[in-house]
Amino acid sequence: MLIFCLTAFGLLTSAQNKITVDEAIEIAVKNNPQMSAAFNRVEQQKALLPASVNIPKLDLIFENPTGLEAGGFRPVITQTFDFPTVYMFRHKSQKNQIEMSNSEQLITQNMLHYNVRMSFNTVQFYIEKQKVLERYNAILNDLQEVNELRYKVGQISKIEKINAEAKYKYIENMLLQTVIELKNNKYLLALNMGKPSDTSYIPSTFITKLSSPTTTEYRINQSFDNNPTVSYYKNKQKMTLNLLKVERNQWLPGFTVGLYNQAQHADQAPFLQTLRGGFSLPIWAWVNSSRVKGAKYGLIVAEKEILANSNTLNSQFSQALAQFEQYDKSLKYFEETGLLQAKEIISSAQQSYKSGAIGYYFYLQNLDQAFQIELSYLEALKNYNQSIISLNYVLGNI
Repeated sequence: MLIFCLTAFGLLTSAQNKITVDEAIEIAVKNNPQMSAAFNRVEQQKALLPASVNIPKLDLIFENPTGLEAGGFRPVITQTFDFPTVYMFRHKSQKNQIEMSNSEQLITQNMLHYNVRMSFNTVQFYIEKQKVLERYNAILNDLQEVNELRYKVGQISKIEKINAEAKYKYIENMLLQTVIELKNNKYLLALNMGKPSDTSYIPSTFITKLSSPTTTEYRINQSFDNNPTVSYYKNKQKMTLNLLKVERNQWLPGFTVGLYNQAQHADQAPFLQTLRGGFSLPIWAWVNSSRVKGAKYGLIVAEKEILANSNTLNSQFSQALAQFEQYDKSLKYFEETGLLQAKEIISSAQQSYKSGAIGYYFYLQNLDQAFQIELSYLEALKNYNQSIISLNYVLGNI
């Protein structure tokens, strides 16, 4: 009775916001701080795009041609430029960085969808599990009251009375643990939605079997093109290739232009009369060589990351597909056989017990078997749905 009082009190004292899984995802996208951070990283890289044309600072120098004339300092303005292709490849590299940030945003979104769907499915599971245990607990509670009277009049033995009490306490404890697990998973759902202080959100629908392709269709249509990690590492490869081209083009000479007054005396020529032009040569070879070498290794790393990511996705897909096959078979058993048997067991056991055809102990065994089948079905349904969610996550079907 304590469990029912606590559950009823919880329902009365906390308002419930019933939502669908799509509504939960929509709230999460708007409120989850990771999504906000991912969006701002994209904006950050966009803001840095003009800086890819990185022109050195303008040099403003004051010279006194003779070193003798008082107040004879005249300004010299000089500007150095890299070879034009350097700016071109830097600009392309920054565009690749923006594309990488966009992919990172999609990676975050894909993970967020996955987490919300997983926690939503788990909350649905514990709600249904609690209902099953409450039904079982209610039956055992009624039996407890009847057994007290039957024991007093000598209709059942002490060992039967103890067995009934032990089973009742065991199921009561399972129910208490389920209530706690439901509370924890409601918090996890709220946390994924970006509302950790509001645990009033609950699914508006019962847990149901998610629709999905067959195993054969999954294998035929296996493609990771929609997974954002694929585009992320491809863009990273493009970026490192453009960075390598930047370093190689640094070997090309730069250009220097300026304005200069060569007159020895200030009154001999107007201000900024003479133009200056020249080249900046990369004579310090070890600097450029080390940068090119480092960029080459960066490109190798990017190529290896593409291969490693492909292996990871294939491994995750194989694991999720194996789980899907396992839970699909398990769920079919419960749908086609198990649940029907559970109903028949409960019905037959109750009738036989009332008619005196079976004893109390055997009746309790049959009840326990039937309810364990129901709980196992819910577990299989939860696992089946989670395997589909995992497959969609790996395939990038957000």
